[in-house]
Amino acid sequence: MLLLRFGFWFGFVGLGLDMGPGEYATARAASAAGTIMTLSSWTTSSVEEVASTGPGIRFFQIRFFQLQVYKNRKVVEQLVRRAERAGFKAIVLTADAPRLGRRESDIKNWFTLPPNLALKNFEGLDLGKMGEANDSGLASYVDGQIDRTLSWKDVQWLQTITKMPILVKGVLTGEDARIAIQAGAAGIVVSNHGGRQLDYVPATISALEETVVFDVALALGASGIFIGRPVLFSLAAEGEAGVRKVLQMLRDEFELTMALSGCRSLSEITRNHIVTEWDTPRHLPKKVVEQLVRRAERAGFKAIVLTADAPRLGRRESDIKNWFTLPPNLALKNFEGLDLGKMGEANDSGLASYVDGQIDRTLSWKDVQWLQTITKMPILVKGVLTGEDARIAIQAGAAGIIVSNHGGRQLDYVPATISALEEVVKATQGRVPVFLDGGVRRGTCTWSFRDILLFSLAADGEAGVRKVLQMLPDEFELTMALSGCRSLSEITRNHIVTEWDTPRNLPKL
Repeated sequence: MLLLRFGFWFGFVGLGLDMGPGEYATARAASAAGTIMTLSSWTTSSVEEVASTGPGIRFFQIRFFQLQVYKNRKVVEQLVRRAERAGFKAIVLTADAPRLGRRESDIKNWFTLPPNLALKNFEGLDLGKMGEANDSGLASYVDGQIDRTLSWKDVQWLQTITKMPILVKGVLTGEDARIAIQAGAAGIVVSNHGGRQLDYVPATISALEETVVFDVALALGASGIFIGRPVLFSLAAEGEAGVRKVLQMLRDEFELTMALSGCRSLSEITRNHIVTEWDTPRHLPKKVVEQLVRRAERAGFKAIVLTADAPRLGRRESDIKNWFTLPPNLALKNFEGLDLGKMGEANDSGLASYVDGQIDRTLSWKDVQWLQTITKMPILVKGVLTGEDARIAIQAGAAGIIVSNHGGRQLDYVPATISALEEVVKATQGRVPVFLDGGVRRGTCTWSFRDILLFSLAADGEAGVRKVLQMLPDEFELTMALSGCRSLSEITRNHIVTEWDTPRNLPKL
């Protein structure tokens, strides 16, 4: 690999298993570009041969050596000392590959080293060859030769055999970074081994901030960026000239990005210059919320129902399957004239994309208090399912609680609102009213009120809604009468048996 540095450093880490002339060409191109080359242990040219191509980087005269730790520690010791004598300036310790990940393509192709090539750093040593195997020759070689007992103590051991600084490669968490430094590491290389060791491992750029590459990596705190594949591809296409060309392209594009971002030097590149996928989305500005609340108040609305359980949208499979979005002839009228984007087409759900882009994920209990500063309307908090949240909502100034699970669409296996109701009511101790966002049962079907209203509206418009609203009180009054209740105050807990009640046993005779 090369570690590129254009006034900072940059470089390529372990080319490994490359053809000898390619390694020489890469070394010369790196030197010409003022870039660090990091040579792998597993190359088809030795450390001495690569060093013989001339001085290292013209500015720093630096080459790094990427080390695999073998079971035979004398071999490791000899290799480190040879690299030091050859003028290499640092050891890059591979910490994330004491065993090789399951590389399906290597297994499928029975990957091995061609018979005309050899691992030149180990010639003359009785370590076996990377020959044919039942699956991957590389995997078999690693299983047989590489030390699985590699630990943080080996950083300290390496310091006893060399004066070169030790950089630990393969760190992806802040915890490991701290341990590496405690063990004596002089530097950290954030790496997931090209994603070839473990499925679903985070991208290195995602892990970078926690452990502390181009303009983005610099803005996130990196000192440099290792690159590998651009070098291999350019080398295969055009040899040394190809490597020189790709390094010049990287330099030119980097300088252009700096110029267009208004950065005159590396020190002016900051975190504010980038937005990453894992940043808190840029949401509706509070001025928009404030305007909307005040419009509602002027229009005669009597309360604000604050949706507290959807700062992010749950995974709604039907929306994703159907690519749900707002039809082009419709618009969110409350936001017309504002530059907030549209609920348009997306790769999955247009609603989900809109929520990700506009809704504030940082919503907290402090926002209840903030809303009270901009309106005299009472604030009801919707989305409460526990007694603890009910108590916190009241402390924050909520004038009412709505027990709701967002129709069960936010989180799988969330409790039914009727199951959570008693705990919430008990926690409020009568200080604020509690409302239930629930449904009604007709025969074997349970319907949410929202669904009932939507279906009646679709079936018969306003008349349908009027009809269903009359049906509900009629059935409620009938249920009260059949239960012997003459008023709402006579409805008690004794009138129902729930699924979670203790069974009523037969009396003892």
